[in-house]
Amino acid sequence: MPSKAPIQPVQPQPTPTISGKWLIIGFVMVTLMDTTESWIFRYYATHRIAQFWGPTNSRLIRDAPQVTLSRVLYATQHSTVEKFDMSQARGLAHLRNALLENQSYDWPAPETLHPGANWFLEFREPSDEQVTVAFTADCRFCWTTLEKEHSPTLSCEPIAAGLLQIFTEVAHSPEKR
Repeated sequence: MPSKAPIQPVQPQPTPTISGKWLIIGFVMVTLMDTTESWIFRYYATHRIAQFWGPTNSRLIRDAPQVTLSRVLYATQHSTVEKFDMSQARGLAHLRNALLENQSYDWPAPETLHPGANWFLEFREPSDEQVTVAFTADCRFCWTTLEKEHSPTLSCEPIAAGLLQIFTEVAHSPEKR
C-alpha cells in the first residue's frame, strides 16, 4: 500500500492591504484639494469688498478691539451725537463678517455723492490706527470717512435691515452708553 503523504493545510491567501504611505498620500491630496477650494471660495466671496475698503481698513474692520457706534440726531438748530461702545456687543462678529462679504453689497459701487450720515462705526486699534464707516439713516448706503477725502459710496441694501436692527438695539441698550 502506498504511503500517504501528510495532508498539508491550505494556506489562506493574504488579503490585499493599502500601504500606509499610500493612505498618507491620499489624505494629503484630499487636504490640499479642500484647502485650495476653500481659498478660492474665500477669495471670490471677499475680493471686491477688500479692494473697496483697502487692506488696512479691512484688517481694522475684522480685528480692531475697540468698536464705537455713533448716532447723529439732527434737530432744527443743532445736532447731538450719541456714542455707544460696541466692543462686546452681541452679534459684533457677524457684523464684522457681513461688512467684509461681497454679497452684502450691490455691485458695482455707484458713482454718487455721499448722502447725509446718521450712523458711524469706528474701528480702532490701541495704536490709534482707525477707520470710520458712515451709514445713512436707513443703513442703505455706506462709505469710509477719511481726513481729507471720502471713499465712494456703496449700497449695502442686502444687509440694511440687519444693520439698522443691530444699531437700534445697541442705541437703546442702557449698558452700552
